[in-house]
Parts: sequence; C-alpha cells; structure tokens
Amino acid sequence: IRDSWYTEPTPEGVVDDKYYWSENHRIIFHTIEHLAGQAFPDETFTNDGRTGADHRDEARERILEWLDEKVRFGFSEWHSDVYYQKDLTPLLTLVEWCEDEYISHRAAMLLDLLFLDVALHLHKGNFGATHGRSYVKDKPAAPKQDVFHSNKLLFEDTVLPYTSTSAADASLLSRARKYRLPAVVREIAQDDAPMVDRERMNLWLDEVPPEDLSSPLPPAPYGLDFDDEANLPLWWSMASQPLWQMLPLTFEVAERENLWEAQFESYWDLAGPIYDEDMDVWVRRAWGLLQILWPMTNSALLMEVNTYTHRTTDYMLSTAQDYRKGLRGEQHHVWQATLGEKAVVFTQHPGYLPISEGSPIPPDWNWQREDEPGPGYWTGEASLPRSAQYQNVGIHIYAPQYVPIPYYGFAFRQETHAYFPWAHFDEEPIQQGNWTFGRKGDGFVALYSLNPTEWRVGQ
Repeated sequence: IRDSWYTEPTPEGVVDDKYYWSENHRIIFHTIEHLAGQAFPDETFTNDGRTGADHRDEARERILEWLDEKVRFGFSEWHSDVYYQKDLTPLLTLVEWCEDEYISHRAAMLLDLLFLDVALHLHKGNFGATHGRSYVKDKPAAPKQDVFHSNKLLFEDTVLPYTSTSAADASLLSRARKYRLPAVVREIAQDDAPMVDRERMNLWLDEVPPEDLSSPLPPAPYGLDFDDEANLPLWWSMASQPLWQMLPLTFEVAERENLWEAQFESYWDLAGPIYDEDMDVWVRRAWGLLQILWPMTNSALLMEVNTYTHRTTDYMLSTAQDYRKGLRGEQHHVWQATLGEKAVVFTQHPGYLPISEGSPIPPDWNWQREDEPGPGYWTGEASLPRSAQYQNVGIHIYAPQYVPIPYYGFAFRQETHAYFPWAHFDEEPIQQGNWTFGRKGDGFVALYSLNPTEWRVGQ
C-alpha cells in the first residue's frame, strides 16, 4: 500500500490527495492497512520500510480506538443515509476477514448498534431521519439512499424492488458467513406501534472564538485535549480542522505533513495569503481572520446533536433539536416527515448558486454535480433552522446569524423552500392560506409557512 494514513511518507512526485479523516474514511483506511498487513506480514512495505506485521499492529490500535469512540459517543455523521453504508462495508469486512477474533467480535457488536440505529428510524424502507450528512441524490426517496439495499435485505420493510445488482452493502451482507443480524433488531424495524426515540451523539464544542488569542483553551470533553495530536483523528473526523481550539495544532500538522497541497487546499485559499515562516505569527494572523469568518469555515462542523423521532404505522417525524441554529450546515439534514418510500416532506434554506438572485433554476441544472458538497439548492443549509419537535409536531425557524460574503460564495438565497413531491402522495395537496396539506394512505402532513408559498414544479 502506498499510503495508509496522513503521516505515511508519500513517494517523490506524488501528490497525496486522499481524504483520511472523516468518520467513515478513518475506519476504511485502518481496515485496508490491517488486512494488507495481515496478508503480507513478512513483506517490507516500500513506502516506509516497515513490515506488513508492523502495519497490521498499528492499524489494530487505530481500529480499536475508532470502535471505542463510536461506542462512547455515537456517530458524528449521525443517522446518515449515505455514510452508514461506508461504515457498514469496513465493519463487515473486519467481521468476515480479520483473523484477530477480538477485533472481529467488536466490529460485529458495532454493526449491531449501527443497524439498531437504522431500525429505530425506518419507515416503509425509508431511513427518513434527520441526517448529519446527506445529499440531494439521497434525500428524495428510499431507493436513492445508499443504505436502501441493506435495509431491504435485512428488514423487509418495503415492497419496492432492488434498484441495482451491484449494491455494495447488500451484496456483502448476502455473502456474509459470520455476521448475523440480531432478531430483536429486525423486530424493532418492523414494529409499527407508536414510539419516540431520543438520542444524543457526538461531542459538544464551542465554535465561537474568544476575542483574545491568549485565552486558555477550554477544558476538552472527557479530557481529550485539543493540543494533543493523539486526539486529532477524533476531532478532525468532526470536521473541526478550522475550529479555533484546533487552529494551532491544525496548522502545525498540516505544515509538517504537507497537507496544504491537496487535502487542505480549500483551507489554504484562506491561510496561504497570510503565510509566515514564524508559526506563531501565522497563527495570530489566521486568528484575526477567524474572528470574522468562523461561520463560513465551520460550515462542515459536526458536533453534539440531540435527535428526536416519532414513528407510527402511518408516518415518521424526525428532527435535530436546536442544532447550530442560524449557522451554515454543509450537508446537514435537520428534519423530515416520512409517509412512505417516496412520500417525504422537508424544508431547506438554499445556499449560494451561480445564478442571479431570485431567478428560476435552469432546466439543465445538474443536481448530482452542482449541488454538492453544499450548502446547495437542496443539499445542506445556508442557515440551519432553530428546530424543536414534540411527538408529531415540529417547529423550524430560519434566521441566518451571519453576514453573507458573496465574493467567497458565502451567501444564500432570500427564500426557504419545501420538498413536497405531490406525485408520490395519494391526492393533490390542498392549500388553504399558508397551510399545505398532503395525504399518503392514512398518514397526513400539514406544512405551515410564515410567508405565502407558491409551487415551483420540478425544482
């Protein structure tokens, strides 16, 4: 293997453009390194001169560290209809192929927890919960979710057919010889009795920088110090690289490991023009920028979330409660009402688009390409709403808490919109005043907007 982690030496002339530190990428890279070392324990890996056994043992510690984090703090990419599939793949690979029985057993236990989380948030095959990370390609309907095939295989909660014969999650699960889903998890997914699920995931962080750079760092949660590089994988997996607590260590490691060239290229656009050979000077200059730009640089941040989901036989409503209200959310999906596989409703505040303000979206707009990574027209949030839910009622207030800077693409459209696909409901929605009503089977949704609304078909 050429590179297994950002600290590994890169061959001369090669630009290391891998993205190592998201939650799912971490376990993917560690699994690859462990199994490669397991397969070739006596071979010398030419990138660093160490043996396969050395890599196997190093990756073992990193895998256990990742597993411990998920058990203690949950998933930073909470309820993700995209990245749970990316977690599933390496975990199942470890269960089936890792010769270390302790790791294999621990990976199976975490798979049980991951599928339990899905089972608690499944309605008619739709993993229709609030998501820490999601995209327009996944949100509109159950068959578009990356976890759809594994959910259908394990839980049989939908009559819709498989949409692909090469879905990685279901293909791997169908060939599994060691892993078996606990029967109780399957029963939870199929139980239609009314229920409420409350969860807390991830760690809380103060993202507003203090006025004085010399202010001492706040006590880190659970003693996971912000200036200790051993904790860097955890903090960076929460997309906290530009967070004020992390700034000195992020700069130090990025400079030492040459991460600016590709992996931190977007950060270099801001940090490069103020570069100074004296690291202290450089950090002080960056701190000054951060005082103004932190709402922009923190848009991908994933921190402590409290989710609330109410599910019945006819519908499911799910919300991230009071989460980072008014700030940018790169791929956050705050709330959703799910009445069927394709009958879903949610609202979103569109981000900056390279078209004039208020103009219609071009008919040839490529959502797959141009709406990511977000916040876009349907992906993420230009400003996260202040949200609260109790049982079957949710309130979501949009009020941006930052000044837009259009030059940097740090802007938003002067509107919010709702995804309300009436073709997938049983009858055309009814509008009365500021209310819009829809029905799917015996489930009903009533959406109220403070401002008058109009239909924008196909957009």
